[in-house]
Amino acid sequence: MSKEEIYPKMFDSLPDADIPYRGIGAKLLQGIEHQVIFFDVKEEAFIPAHRHSAQWGVVLQGEMEVEMQGNRRKFKKGESYFIPDGIEHSVRLSKGFKAVDIFFEKERYCTKS
Repeated sequence: MSKEEIYPKMFDSLPDADIPYRGIGAKLLQGIEHQVIFFDVKEEAFIPAHRHSAQWGVVLQGEMEVEMQGNRRKFKKGESYFIPDGIEHSVRLSKGFKAVDIFFEKERYCTKS
């Protein structure tokens, strides 16, 4: 694995998650009650205000700006974030952003067909 690669080649065997926003790719690791998503953003992306179950993640590369309950915060490489269950939030992701997120629900994302 080269310095530029964040995810090892073995991740290629994980199914692609069906992310409904342009420029956002992801791999899905499905658990019994949770999902782990490995995000890989190819171009700057925006996810409009939405709600879902609790989410925890850590930035591996790039930046993410989260707006939640009227507050904005940027997260950079090495920083973790937590979005509580049911809290409305929007997200702006930089080109090249990579993160690992755990969603505390088993069907947050489906695999691409």
